[in-house]
Amino acid sequence: MATLLPNLGIVEQNKSKLILKHQHGILINLFIIVWALGFSGIPLGMIVLIASEFGVTTLSCQRVEPKLIDCVWSKSQYLGFVPKVSNQPIQQVTDAKLESAEWSNGKGGGTAKVWVSLITKSSKTRLFETQYAIESGFKPTFQPEVAQKIKTFINSQATLFKIEEDTRLSGSFLGGLILFLPFTLIGALVLYASVRSRTIILDKTRNLYIRQIHTVLGTQTQTYTLSEIKSVEVMNYVDSDHWQWYQLMIVLQSNKKYKFPGMINYNRVQEVANQLQNFIGLLY
Repeated sequence: MATLLPNLGIVEQNKSKLILKHQHGILINLFIIVWALGFSGIPLGMIVLIASEFGVTTLSCQRVEPKLIDCVWSKSQYLGFVPKVSNQPIQQVTDAKLESAEWSNGKGGGTAKVWVSLITKSSKTRLFETQYAIESGFKPTFQPEVAQKIKTFINSQATLFKIEEDTRLSGSFLGGLILFLPFTLIGALVLYASVRSRTIILDKTRNLYIRQIHTVLGTQTQTYTLSEIKSVEVMNYVDSDHWQWYQLMIVLQSNKKYKFPGMINYNRVQEVANQLQNFIGLLY
Protein backbone atom coordinates (compact mmCIF):
# COMPACT_ATOMS: atom_id res chain seq x y z
CA MET A 1 0.00 0.00 0.00
CA ALA A 2 1.35 3.44 -0.95
CA THR A 3 2.35 5.77 1.90
CA LEU A 4 2.97 9.49 2.10
CA LEU A 5 6.44 9.10 3.67
CA PRO A 6 9.30 6.59 3.14
CA ASN A 7 8.37 3.18 4.47
CA LEU A 8 10.27 -0.05 5.13
CA GLY A 9 8.28 -3.02 6.30
CA ILE A 10 7.24 -6.63 5.94
CA VAL A 11 3.99 -6.82 3.99
CA GLU A 12 3.53 -10.59 4.11
CA GLN A 13 4.94 -13.34 6.31
CA ASN A 14 4.11 -16.94 7.08
CA LYS A 15 6.17 -20.04 7.88
CA SER A 16 7.37 -20.44 4.29
CA LYS A 17 7.50 -16.93 2.82
CA LEU A 18 8.47 -13.39 3.80
CA ILE A 19 8.00 -10.32 1.61
CA LEU A 20 9.74 -7.05 2.51
CA LYS A 21 9.10 -3.77 0.69
CA HIS A 22 10.71 -0.35 0.70
CA GLN A 23 8.92 2.64 -0.82
CA HIS A 24 9.99 6.28 -0.98
CA GLY A 25 6.47 7.49 -0.27
CA ILE A 26 4.02 9.50 -2.34
CA LEU A 27 5.35 12.90 -1.25
CA ILE A 28 8.95 12.18 -2.24
CA ASN A 29 7.94 10.54 -5.54
CA LEU A 30 5.61 13.44 -6.32
CA PHE A 31 8.38 15.96 -5.65
CA ILE A 32 10.80 14.04 -7.90
CA ILE A 33 8.24 13.74 -10.71
CA VAL A 34 7.32 17.45 -10.57
CA TRP A 35 11.00 18.43 -10.51
CA ALA A 36 11.88 16.12 -13.42
CA LEU A 37 8.95 17.34 -15.50
CA GLY A 38 9.98 20.94 -14.91
CA PHE A 39 13.68 20.32 -15.49
CA SER A 40 13.30 18.18 -18.60
CA GLY A 41 9.74 18.89 -19.78
CA ILE A 42 10.36 22.49 -20.84
CA PRO A 43 13.54 21.64 -22.82
CA LEU A 44 11.70 18.67 -24.36
CA GLY A 45 8.91 21.01 -25.43
CA MET A 46 11.50 23.31 -26.99
CA ILE A 47 12.99 20.37 -28.92
CA VAL A 48 9.53 19.47 -30.24
CA LEU A 49 8.90 23.11 -31.16
CA ILE A 50 12.21 23.34 -32.99
CA ALA A 51 11.58 20.01 -34.75
CA SER A 52 8.28 21.35 -36.08
CA GLU A 53 10.24 23.70 -38.32
CA PHE A 54 12.43 21.06 -39.96
CA GLY A 55 11.60 18.34 -42.46
CA VAL A 56 11.73 17.63 -46.18
CA THR A 57 10.48 19.87 -48.97
CA THR A 58 10.02 18.31 -52.40
CA LEU A 59 9.19 19.97 -55.72
CA SER A 60 8.34 17.72 -58.68
CA CYS A 61 7.62 19.17 -62.12
CA GLN A 62 6.73 17.90 -65.58
CA ARG A 63 6.51 19.65 -68.90
CA VAL A 64 3.07 20.26 -70.39
CA GLU A 65 4.10 22.66 -73.18
CA PRO A 66 7.30 24.24 -74.39
CA LYS A 67 8.34 26.68 -71.65
CA LEU A 68 5.33 25.73 -69.49
CA ILE A 69 5.41 23.23 -66.62
CA ASP A 70 3.10 21.86 -63.92
CA CYS A 71 4.55 21.22 -60.47
CA VAL A 72 3.56 19.47 -57.23
CA TRP A 73 4.88 20.72 -53.92
CA SER A 74 5.11 18.67 -50.71
CA LYS A 75 6.48 19.73 -47.34
CA SER A 76 6.83 17.84 -44.06
CA GLN A 77 7.56 18.99 -40.50
CA TYR A 78 8.59 17.37 -37.22
CA LEU A 79 11.66 15.84 -38.92
CA GLY A 80 9.59 14.43 -41.78
CA PHE A 81 7.07 12.53 -39.67
CA VAL A 82 4.14 14.93 -40.15
CA PRO A 83 3.05 16.30 -43.56
CA LYS A 84 2.52 20.07 -43.58
CA VAL A 85 1.74 20.48 -47.26
CA SER A 86 0.69 17.36 -49.17
CA ASN A 87 0.95 17.30 -52.96
CA GLN A 88 -0.13 20.90 -53.55
CA PRO A 89 -0.40 21.54 -57.30
CA ILE A 90 1.25 24.58 -58.88
CA GLN A 91 0.12 24.66 -62.48
CA GLN A 92 1.22 26.56 -65.57
CA VAL A 93 4.58 27.69 -64.21
CA THR A 94 6.38 30.01 -66.60
CA ASP A 95 9.35 31.20 -64.56
CA ALA A 96 11.25 30.99 -61.27
CA LYS A 97 12.73 33.97 -59.42
CA LEU A 98 15.05 34.34 -56.46
CA GLU A 99 13.59 36.89 -54.04
CA SER A 100 14.63 38.25 -50.67
CA ALA A 101 13.77 40.77 -47.95
CA GLU A 102 15.66 42.36 -45.07
CA TRP A 103 14.65 43.98 -41.77
CA SER A 104 17.47 46.08 -40.30
CA ASN A 105 17.83 46.77 -36.58
CA GLY A 106 19.73 49.98 -37.27
CA LYS A 107 22.91 48.59 -35.73
CA GLY A 108 24.35 46.82 -38.72
CA GLY A 109 22.31 43.69 -38.15
CA GLY A 110 18.78 42.40 -38.45
CA THR A 111 16.91 39.60 -40.13
CA ALA A 112 16.92 38.51 -43.77
CA LYS A 113 14.83 36.05 -45.72
CA VAL A 114 15.41 34.47 -49.11
CA TRP A 115 13.11 32.23 -51.14
CA VAL A 116 12.24 30.96 -54.60
CA SER A 117 9.05 32.17 -56.24
CA LEU A 118 7.36 30.09 -58.93
CA ILE A 119 5.63 32.41 -61.38
CA THR A 120 2.44 31.16 -63.03
CA LYS A 121 0.09 32.86 -65.47
CA SER A 122 -2.11 34.04 -62.60
CA SER A 123 -0.12 33.91 -59.33
CA LYS A 124 3.17 33.53 -57.52
CA THR A 125 4.05 30.78 -55.01
CA ARG A 126 6.83 31.14 -52.44
CA LEU A 127 8.98 28.00 -51.84
CA PHE A 128 12.20 26.96 -50.05
CA GLU A 129 12.17 29.97 -47.74
CA THR A 130 14.96 30.41 -45.18
CA GLN A 131 15.65 33.06 -42.55
CA TYR A 132 18.96 34.13 -41.08
CA ALA A 133 20.62 36.92 -39.11
CA ILE A 134 22.28 39.54 -41.30
CA GLU A 135 25.21 39.92 -38.92
CA SER A 136 25.96 36.17 -39.13
CA GLY A 137 27.51 36.62 -42.54
CA PHE A 138 25.48 33.68 -43.86
CA LYS A 139 25.08 33.57 -47.64
CA PRO A 140 22.32 31.24 -48.92
CA THR A 141 23.43 28.98 -51.76
CA PHE A 142 20.56 26.48 -52.03
CA GLN A 143 17.84 28.95 -53.06
CA PRO A 144 19.88 30.57 -55.88
CA GLU A 145 20.77 27.09 -57.12
CA VAL A 146 17.11 25.99 -57.11
CA ALA A 147 15.93 29.10 -58.93
CA GLN A 148 18.57 28.62 -61.63
CA LYS A 149 17.80 24.89 -62.03
CA ILE A 150 14.08 25.53 -62.47
CA LYS A 151 14.81 28.26 -65.04
CA THR A 152 17.10 25.89 -66.90
CA PHE A 153 14.45 23.15 -66.85
CA ILE A 154 11.73 25.47 -68.18
CA ASN A 155 13.93 26.52 -71.08
CA SER A 156 15.10 22.97 -71.86
CA GLN A 157 13.42 20.06 -73.57
CA ALA A 158 13.53 17.75 -70.52
CA THR A 159 10.19 16.32 -69.45
CA LEU A 160 10.68 15.75 -65.71
CA PHE A 161 12.34 17.66 -62.88
CA LYS A 162 12.60 17.04 -59.14
CA ILE A 163 14.46 18.78 -56.34
CA GLU A 164 14.42 18.16 -52.60
CA GLU A 165 15.54 20.12 -49.56
CA ASP A 166 16.22 18.11 -46.39
CA THR A 167 16.68 20.30 -43.29
CA ARG A 168 16.46 17.52 -40.67
CA LEU A 169 20.20 17.59 -40.00
CA SER A 170 20.66 21.32 -40.47
CA GLY A 171 22.91 23.29 -38.16
CA SER A 172 19.95 25.15 -36.66
CA PHE A 173 18.20 21.94 -35.61
CA LEU A 174 21.35 20.24 -34.35
CA GLY A 175 22.28 23.36 -32.39
CA GLY A 176 18.90 23.40 -30.65
CA LEU A 177 19.18 19.67 -29.99
CA ILE A 178 22.63 20.04 -28.42
CA LEU A 179 21.38 22.92 -26.28
CA PHE A 180 18.22 21.33 -24.86
CA LEU A 181 18.74 17.55 -25.05
CA PRO A 182 21.14 17.31 -22.04
CA PHE A 183 18.47 18.81 -19.74
CA THR A 184 15.90 16.28 -20.98
CA LEU A 185 18.28 13.36 -20.49
CA ILE A 186 19.29 14.48 -16.98
CA GLY A 187 15.64 14.82 -15.93
CA ALA A 188 14.80 11.39 -17.34
CA LEU A 189 17.83 9.83 -15.62
CA VAL A 190 16.89 11.35 -12.26
CA LEU A 191 13.32 10.13 -12.70
CA TYR A 192 14.53 6.61 -13.52
CA ALA A 193 17.06 6.47 -10.69
CA SER A 194 14.87 8.01 -8.00
CA VAL A 195 11.27 6.91 -8.51
CA ARG A 196 11.61 3.28 -7.55
CA SER A 197 10.67 0.78 -4.87
CA ARG A 198 12.34 -2.40 -3.70
CA THR A 199 10.98 -5.82 -2.81
CA ILE A 200 12.72 -8.74 -1.09
CA ILE A 201 11.10 -12.18 -1.20
CA LEU A 202 12.41 -15.04 0.97
CA ASP A 203 10.74 -18.28 -0.12
CA LYS A 204 11.55 -21.42 1.84
CA THR A 205 9.38 -23.64 -0.34
CA ARG A 206 11.50 -22.91 -3.41
CA ASN A 207 14.68 -22.10 -1.42
CA LEU A 208 14.90 -18.70 -3.13
CA TYR A 209 16.01 -15.19 -2.21
CA ILE A 210 14.46 -12.87 -4.79
CA ARG A 211 15.44 -9.21 -5.08
CA GLN A 212 13.32 -6.84 -7.17
CA ILE A 213 13.72 -3.18 -8.06
CA HIS A 214 10.64 -1.49 -9.54
CA THR A 215 11.34 1.53 -11.76
CA VAL A 216 9.42 3.61 -14.28
CA LEU A 217 10.77 1.29 -17.00
CA GLY A 218 9.75 -1.97 -15.34
CA THR A 219 11.03 -4.45 -12.78
CA GLN A 220 14.59 -5.73 -12.46
CA THR A 221 14.83 -9.12 -10.76
CA GLN A 222 17.78 -11.04 -9.35
CA THR A 223 17.46 -14.50 -7.84
CA TYR A 224 19.69 -16.37 -5.38
CA THR A 225 19.31 -19.37 -3.10
CA LEU A 226 18.57 -18.76 0.56
CA SER A 227 21.83 -20.47 1.53
CA GLU A 228 23.74 -17.69 -0.24
CA ILE A 229 22.64 -15.17 2.42
CA LYS A 230 25.51 -14.68 4.87
CA SER A 231 24.07 -12.03 7.17
CA VAL A 232 21.51 -9.25 7.64
CA GLU A 233 23.04 -6.09 9.10
CA VAL A 234 22.19 -2.49 9.98
CA MET A 235 24.77 0.04 8.81
CA ASN A 236 24.89 3.70 9.82
CA TYR A 237 26.43 6.79 8.27
CA VAL A 238 26.39 10.56 8.80
CA ASP A 239 25.63 12.87 5.87
CA SER A 240 27.12 16.32 5.19
CA ASP A 241 24.40 17.95 7.32
CA HIS A 242 25.32 15.69 10.26
CA TRP A 243 22.14 13.62 10.02
CA GLN A 244 22.46 10.03 11.22
CA TRP A 245 21.10 7.48 8.73
CA TYR A 246 20.59 3.73 9.04
CA GLN A 247 20.61 1.19 6.22
CA LEU A 248 19.35 -2.35 6.10
CA MET A 249 21.96 -4.48 4.30
CA ILE A 250 21.85 -8.09 3.12
CA VAL A 251 25.29 -9.67 2.67
CA LEU A 252 25.84 -12.76 0.53
CA GLN A 253 28.43 -15.48 0.96
CA SER A 254 30.27 -13.92 -1.99
CA ASN A 255 30.42 -10.68 0.06
CA LYS A 256 28.08 -8.92 -2.36
CA LYS A 257 26.07 -6.37 -0.43
CA TYR A 258 22.54 -5.18 -1.13
CA LYS A 259 21.74 -1.94 0.70
CA PHE A 260 18.32 -0.41 1.16
CA PRO A 261 18.02 3.40 1.12
CA GLY A 262 18.92 5.01 4.43
CA MET A 263 16.29 5.90 7.01
CA ILE A 264 16.48 8.07 10.13
CA ASN A 265 14.36 5.75 12.27
CA TYR A 266 16.91 3.32 13.73
CA ASN A 267 14.35 1.31 15.69
CA ARG A 268 12.34 0.62 12.55
CA VAL A 269 15.35 -0.54 10.54
CA GLN A 270 16.63 -2.73 13.40
CA GLU A 271 13.18 -4.26 13.90
CA VAL A 272 13.01 -5.29 10.23
CA ALA A 273 16.58 -6.65 10.39
CA ASN A 274 15.66 -8.77 13.41
CA GLN A 275 12.61 -10.16 11.61
CA LEU A 276 14.71 -11.14 8.62
CA GLN A 277 17.38 -12.72 10.80
CA ASN A 278 14.78 -14.71 12.72
CA PHE A 279 13.12 -15.92 9.53
CA ILE A 280 16.41 -16.99 7.96
CA GLY A 281 17.48 -18.55 11.26
CA LEU A 282 14.54 -20.98 10.98
CA LEU A 283 16.39 -22.61 8.10
CA TYR A 284 19.26 -23.88 10.18
